[in-house]
Amino acid sequence: DARDALLIEVMASDAPMLAADERRLVEAVRYTSTMISYFRLDGAIVSMNPSATRCYGVRVTPAASENSRSLDTFQSRFVSADDAASLFDCCAKGQEIAGQFEVWTRFGRRWHQINVHLARDPIGGERLLLVVEDDVTASKTAWLEIEALNRVLEERVAERTSAFSESNAALESTLARFRLLIDSLPVMISYVGSDMRFKLANRVFMEWFDKSPDQVLERTVSEVAEADWPAIEPYARRAR
Repeated sequence: DARDALLIEVMASDAPMLAADERRLVEAVRYTSTMISYFRLDGAIVSMNPSATRCYGVRVTPAASENSRSLDTFQSRFVSADDAASLFDCCAKGQEIAGQFEVWTRFGRRWHQINVHLARDPIGGERLLLVVEDDVTASKTAWLEIEALNRVLEERVAERTSAFSESNAALESTLARFRLLIDSLPVMISYVGSDMRFKLANRVFMEWFDKSPDQVLERTVSEVAEADWPAIEPYARRAR
């Protein structure tokens, strides 16, 4: 009779419903900021949670000078092809891998903490790679800046150490020439510190007292002068 009608249809299903806890976990995976992806063992993407989809999308342009890059395989996401190949080989052999890696995203290059596990597909049972990622770009960038500053500091310390070594070598050379000079003079020359110990004595002085350098340097005047000390002491005390 040409009147509008509303048709309601209900379909019966034998598929088991998820338990309450399982449904909550599914919702948590949907809303978490952690990126979760499943890949086949050939590297092809199987599924991603919303966070991973927002990060990787379907295609991205890493830089204006590069062509659009597809990120729909495990290997294509890594900036370093060597990292991608090494990780994929290890994971395919059943090894669990974790580390920080630079990846391509819709927002350009980012650093991700990546954990990869070999898992079973809950639907078909086939072996898949389960990849869990968190963006650690801020902390990684800060750490790289600290490392760069540390390298600069080490270079400056090395430069100053080298300059100090050169200055020290020049000083030693000057002292050596000074010793040669005073040893060549035909007079006794010595220097006594405030502690009344000999800091310097030339060759003529050593020969006069018949002493070796070890018997004079850092010895007290009384030890070197021996019997002559009583006569020398008043002058030595006055000079002090």
